[in-house]
Amino acid sequence: MNCFGALMLGAGIYGIQGAVVLRIVDTVLGVAFGLVFAAVFHRLVAVRFLPLPEGAEG
Repeated sequence: MNCFGALMLGAGIYGIQGAVVLRIVDTVLGVAFGLVFAAVFHRLVAVRFLPLPEGAEG
């Protein structure tokens, strides 16, 4: 229901087409940011907390 409420509010400001496009763009940007954050966080945690494999020097 939250999606439809946001679309109804956005439709009043941007028109229905603008609200839908804005919602899609926001979703894509959110997913991209989430993936980048997860990759960076994984690398930082792996470097800091995971032990090196046996035989590896570092």
